[in-house]
Amino acid sequence: MIFYAVSLAVTRSPQSICTTTQTEDAFYSVYPAVDPSQLISNQAFQGKRVIVTGASRGIGEDIAVTFARAGASVVLVARTESQLDAVESRILEHVQMRSLESCSGRDDPAKVEVAVTRAVERFGGVDVLVAVAGTARGITVAFSQTDPYDWWNTLEINLRGVFNVVRYALPHLEHMVASSQ
Repeated sequence: MIFYAVSLAVTRSPQSICTTTQTEDAFYSVYPAVDPSQLISNQAFQGKRVIVTGASRGIGEDIAVTFARAGASVVLVARTESQLDAVESRILEHVQMRSLESCSGRDDPAKVEVAVTRAVERFGGVDVLVAVAGTARGITVAFSQTDPYDWWNTLEINLRGVFNVVRYALPHLEHMVASSQ
């Protein structure tokens, strides 16, 4: 069973990442342990079915692009489906043809269940789940100045989002493991 709670594979150049980040003093480097080029050139995930939450931007977007470039069929999940159009376009810039599915959901268990069900119906199963959707809204000021409702909302989004997607994807991941033995 493959389950990634967080992955740090970065496909953008350090310059392009720095132009999209708020932190000017951030340091980005690709070193062998996190360099995705071998996975891409070897098509290491050819035939694998991958669900990526938080795929509309940031780490989730880069992970989705990397898996697609490495041969995987990718299900892009984000809160707002319209934001995924740009990610699909970015993937299609790198790959001539790739199976893609986009859907919204994260906080709503019913939407997450639909997203996982659509992935299984379209691709025949799930091999990899990458649950990176989250937020840090309300955590940008000193703790004593943090709005309690923003803090609770952040906690709820970050915990419920991961729980929901794992809850509905895990039976399919376990099925894939059992059928491969």
